[in-house]
Amino acid sequence: MLLLRLSMPGSILVSAFVTHPNPPFRRPVGNSQMTAKNLITAEELSLQLQNPNVTPPILIEVVSPEDLQLHPLRLPNSHILWRPDFEAPAVDPLLGGLIPTLEQLTILTKRLGINEESRVVILDHKYDATRLWWILILFGKDPDTVAVLDGGYAAALEFGLATEREAIRGKVTRGDWVPRPPKRDLLASMEDVRAMKPPTVTDAYPASTSHETCTENTNLWDVRTEDEFHGRVTLKGASKPGRIPWTSGRIDWFLFRNRIDDFAGTWKSSDEIRKLAASHLGLTWTNDDVQAVDVDNEQNDIHTFYCQSGVRTTQLIFGLVLAGFPLERLKNYDGSWVEW
Repeated sequence: MLLLRLSMPGSILVSAFVTHPNPPFRRPVGNSQMTAKNLITAEELSLQLQNPNVTPPILIEVVSPEDLQLHPLRLPNSHILWRPDFEAPAVDPLLGGLIPTLEQLTILTKRLGINEESRVVILDHKYDATRLWWILILFGKDPDTVAVLDGGYAAALEFGLATEREAIRGKVTRGDWVPRPPKRDLLASMEDVRAMKPPTVTDAYPASTSHETCTENTNLWDVRTEDEFHGRVTLKGASKPGRIPWTSGRIDWFLFRNRIDDFAGTWKSSDEIRKLAASHLGLTWTNDDVQAVDVDNEQNDIHTFYCQSGVRTTQLIFGLVLAGFPLERLKNYDGSWVEW
């Protein structure tokens, strides 16, 4: 295990190396006394990769072919994936990007060498890492063994981790982790979203964005851009402009990221995420055990997120999980606006 002591936010003092094959990803941060096991910094990753007593994590970079050409340097022994690698084959050409089949994901994870106890670190160039993080957990991977690299490829490049022109070198041993059927409580279907419609709301567009538009104990959040939300822009794949009429409101997908110009950088602290969740989603944390409830009615509401195709949604889900919100109360509408 690599023992780390935090002297101030962002600074890490290395105390000692102790043999431990699978160290946790991160230590408690700030005053929240939380362990953000799903996030790892470039410095922490570098220390783990250099430690001969630690089994290195499986590195996965989710990168488009265009970004692959623009940024040729890779992390040594990383796997290169893009969305079609973990999407179901599109039966309908207008409805692509859905979660993979159980068989498809099993073939992929075995090829990547993922075992039951394997630690996986995912990085991206924008927001795709959290989509793969969510898919692995959806299909039964232990959440404590899957992490996202804070700051993504840019952080890896800045810290000097991306040094190779080729990623994987040599043969990869087939993994033994067997994905399970997807967890129904993390996934929302079109039928689930339709069930949120109160009797007083019609299917007509536009709709009110009042918090009262969903049925009791349910919330439906749109994380697309303002132009998409108001129907001024229709992205490729969607058959019409607009939004789901009983949407509770719109939230920027990068709400929990430290945004620099148009680039979504590192993740905000747990305390910052909690404050933003309170002001934008009506959530508050009642005690040190990070039990989140709704501000207005103190109910354990279900929060469902949609975007164009269920990718940007995972940014909000991931951020809330970092802040201690129960994952089982966060649903991703996988089909999102493309299906709707």
